[in-house]
Amino acid sequence: MRRIGLAVALAVCLFAPPPAAQTQQPGKVARLGLLGLFTPELGSRSVAAVREGLGELGWHEGQNIHFEHRYASGKRDQLGTLAAELVQRKVDIIVAFGTDATRAARGATSSIPIVMGAVSDPVTSGFVTSLARPGGNVTGTSLLVPDLIGKQIQLLKEVAPRASRIGVISLGGPAPSASMKEAEATAPRQGVKLHRIALREPLTLDDLAPQLRTARVDAILGVANPALDDVRTRIVEIVNAQRLPSIFTLTYWAEAVGVGADDCS
Repeated sequence: MRRIGLAVALAVCLFAPPPAAQTQQPGKVARLGLLGLFTPELGSRSVAAVREGLGELGWHEGQNIHFEHRYASGKRDQLGTLAAELVQRKVDIIVAFGTDATRAARGATSSIPIVMGAVSDPVTSGFVTSLARPGGNVTGTSLLVPDLIGKQIQLLKEVAPRASRIGVISLGGPAPSASMKEAEATAPRQGVKLHRIALREPLTLDDLAPQLRTARVDAILGVANPALDDVRTRIVEIVNAQRLPSIFTLTYWAEAVGVGADDCS
């Protein structure tokens, strides 16, 4: 998480004047908007990481920068309103955590710089032209860490050497996510087959256990998706009840009683 925080902080500094310039203008304080689908509690680590990264670069809350917090607590339809509030507050920069928050921020403004954090595939989502040359008013970090999926599958194989069929839990939809595509490309090299376990909204999870039994998977790979954060504990409990070894991209999923995590942050 600290690496993501520092990366976001560096991106923020691309748009904000250097801290020294702030001190030359008494009373001038940069305004940073923070937007996320998560609850304030779940977002606390991400915010702390950004705060730490900014501190290392000379930005200190209450001195030369002010945070405007807007979190939807899992209510995706509120993100647009919250993003509009940040625009009305005339923030200098918006930090958007996750794909949904970034989409909402982008829909609210084309002029205020947006720094995305932990977005699965910003190119496919249409946020940036490319990771090397984002273009527009959006930049930031991506969850598509090279070889991460391959490493996770390798770790699962070490825990469960006989595993040949791995279930990948993802949010339902007609098109597989970028993480799922990466997993599908990596699996043959690891000698395993993947089965997508698609969760449908509203997230009652009533069909998760039946899906796991029907799929006859040997282990579970949970790729990062902030939209599933609020039901992560229940997901992990259901997976554990099926006695399936599992690995999750983000540490706080594993802490919800998971078997392991390989935190890309």
